[in-house]
Amino acid sequence: MFRGCKVKEFSLTADTDAALRLSVGFDSALCYTDTGRLETSNKGDRYNAHRIFEDTANTDQKRKEAGIAVGTQKPYMFYNGTISMLGTQLGQVVSFTLNGKTGVEQYYTIGGANIANSATDQVPFAGTRNPTLAVEGKTEYDLEMEIIVDDPLFYHNMRRSVENFDDTDEAAQTDSDMIRLSFNKVVSSGTAESIDILIDDYYVVEAPLPIPEDKGPLRATLKILPKAVKVIAVDTVI
Repeated sequence: MFRGCKVKEFSLTADTDAALRLSVGFDSALCYTDTGRLETSNKGDRYNAHRIFEDTANTDQKRKEAGIAVGTQKPYMFYNGTISMLGTQLGQVVSFTLNGKTGVEQYYTIGGANIANSATDQVPFAGTRNPTLAVEGKTEYDLEMEIIVDDPLFYHNMRRSVENFDDTDEAAQTDSDMIRLSFNKVVSSGTAESIDILIDDYYVVEAPLPIPEDKGPLRATLKILPKAVKVIAVDTVI
């Protein structure tokens, strides 16, 4: 069992051939094993095994909330992906990877206590070998994506900074002022499941526009350094 966990880094990636995938790296303040079976009396009373079908998802509604209902146990495969900037659709998304680092650092301090250790201790030596401080640092993001350009003129003006896209009135700024990555499923009726990633306060550090072959699409690989990232997810199952 891991407790007191702090996420150090994460990566969200997707392409046209696979599902939306999330990988997370974390450090934990405590790590211990259930030692209830080692006790002479009341064996196994230290930790009650969590069984999702019996505890959290013991009804149809709760199984939907837990994501294990019939028809929901599948990865999020998006079928439409677009990128828009300042309210204008810039292109079709081929693939993207969003990385983040929280800058969390674990610190160890001197315990200074002579603590006896027994076979049934949940944490060896009462946790003196575990970190006592988890300090959050600067959060950093980087985003790489490959797109097929829909509006080359707008794309070209954005690269050359011909127009001033910044809104001087902060109160008037809306989601259209951000980079918006939208991924949704297609349904015959009703609202589809969707994920929107809003990127605000960013720098486009690389935006090449290579010349394609004859009658080929304009494909560009963007590298962006966001300062703030917001995710809006819509789950129509619940």
